[in-house]
Amino acid sequence: MTSKNLALITLAAASLASGQLKLPKLSDVKDKLPQKQTATDQPANQPSTLPAGSTKGTYKGQGIELTLCEKTVDEGQFDTACATPARTFQFKGSVTNVFATMRFNPPLTNASPRFEVQVFKDGNLDDSRQFTFPLGGRTAAVEFTKLPGVYTVKIVDRYHKEEIAVTDQFVVAPRAAGSQSK
Repeated sequence: MTSKNLALITLAAASLASGQLKLPKLSDVKDKLPQKQTATDQPANQPSTLPAGSTKGTYKGQGIELTLCEKTVDEGQFDTACATPARTFQFKGSVTNVFATMRFNPPLTNASPRFEVQVFKDGNLDDSRQFTFPLGGRTAAVEFTKLPGVYTVKIVDRYHKEEIAVTDQFVVAPRAAGSQSK
């Protein structure tokens, strides 16, 4: 024990013995503490909803349609699609809450560009996914678990990340008070 700690303990014991220790009210201290943002708090600049739909683009002759949703469905042997397109999602804790499906026209081949999905929050790269596809398949899908906020999703060339094929936005709304993830 250092001499500073010993002196502090001695002073505290002496003030307790003479009844002079004065503690602040808990309510005064609580108001001065920094408030931690919870999953139910919504930032003021966050839009509440975005319209559902897909975004289309072309990159080096490769047509791409990006659709965001909460659930995917199988479409034949190789392909997947969004059950219900959306751009506004609910925060569900550790449960996957955002899927991105990409439809390619013409279907990807070994000669096609290779793509990567990047997700940005507040202008910073938050997540990225490279995806593979079966030859002859026309679609690919990736999934994310995202906290509340506004996100930008980009489909980029895997080897030239500054070359963007498609850009879209989505919102993850805070979990409603009292709700639990399923």
